Amino acid sequence: MGDIVVTETDLGPVQQEIIRQGLTSTAIHNHFIRNHPNIMYMHMGGSGSTEVMAQKAKAVLDKVKEIRGGDPSKGTASNESVQNTLDTKRLDEIVGYKAEMSKGVYKYTIGRPDVKLTEHGAPVSTFLGFNTWAAFQGTPEKAAVCGDFTILENEVEPVLKALIENGIEVVALHNHMVHEQPRIFFLHYWGVGPAEQLAKGLRAALDQTGKKQVMHDMKM
Repeated sequence: MGDIVVTETDLGPVQQEIIRQGLTSTAIHNHFIRNHPNIMYMHMGGSGSTEVMAQKAKAVLDKVKEIRGGDPSKGTASNESVQNTLDTKRLDEIVGYKAEMSKGVYKYTIGRPDVKLTEHGAPVSTFLGFNTWAAFQGTPEKAAVCGDFTILENEVEPVLKALIENGIEVVALHNHMVHEQPRIFFLHYWGVGPAEQLAKGLRAALDQTGKKQVMHDMKM
């Protein structure tokens, strides 16, 4: 299970390779709305022996190299740090979690231990992408936050409402899986503004997840 970062040029050929390899395309979506060039995320899934799955995944990645004319991971842009003078201790106090700093980006990864997720009967863990995350960069006065909420169907509207009411744009709402139990939605967001204000918006949305009445509904 995973996703491939593709451009408009890559999308068609890489999707064809996923199908050719007998894998499934489970989602195609954006994380941003005013990005240049236009970047999309194409999720793929499959099951089988470790060796066969590795071969199939490599074939898809090789197709990306072929279309781009080289290995995209060898570029320099991803190795550059961005400005970050955020008060990370204060952000931790507001969000209620501790994040990790990497190249100027302060990222929270928040699991959903309250939900026992399976896909085709196989357990899906935080490491497989079943998590909510938020990445901050910038200054206390002007920061950017983007990320992804992992939510149950009854949490979709409350989380969306909390983010929008706090000035954070919802840029995508979709599934990453097809045969998962229980049903899970992924909500991507983007916000720019004072860091504390963004953190409070994120906390307000987090407060809409994992509520007892939601879990009761899932057990009915």
